[in-house]
Amino acid sequence: MEILPLLRLNRFKVFLLSRAGVSISPDTVISSTFKVVGCGRVKVGGPSFIGHRVTFYTSSADISVGRGVDIGPEVSIITGGHEIGNETRRAGKGSNEPVTISDGCWIGARVLILGGVTIGAGTVVAAGAVVTDNLDGGSLYAGVPARKVKSLDGNY
Repeated sequence: MEILPLLRLNRFKVFLLSRAGVSISPDTVISSTFKVVGCGRVKVGGPSFIGHRVTFYTSSADISVGRGVDIGPEVSIITGGHEIGNETRRAGKGSNEPVTISDGCWIGARVLILGGVTIGAGTVVAAGAVVTDNLDGGSLYAGVPARKVKSLDGNY
């Protein structure tokens, strides 16, 4: 579903998303072209920010975003995946695992977050990173796959 890609009527976007079963705090800012694909539940706490061209692919697993989370442009969160199959079909048995982004995180532009991941509170994920495993709270991660660069000062 793509909700009002060119309009800036944030309260109206939140209302429409809620009618589609997506739970978004009314004080969350949604940029244009936010998409939710699939039948998993989505919950976003506020105040948070969802950037331009962000897509949540839920398959049948849930995506939970905490309070005070900033998600940069063109971020993709994908809960579904596949095991590696045999030589006749490499995309083997499918899987769906939830994604949790804890309070106070900043997810940079064009980050890809895969299913089964929990990102700890106050973590920063640098632009272009691919998150395949759980990330500790209060840390900076970068790269493909995302690796810890350093711990951050703060209350996390």
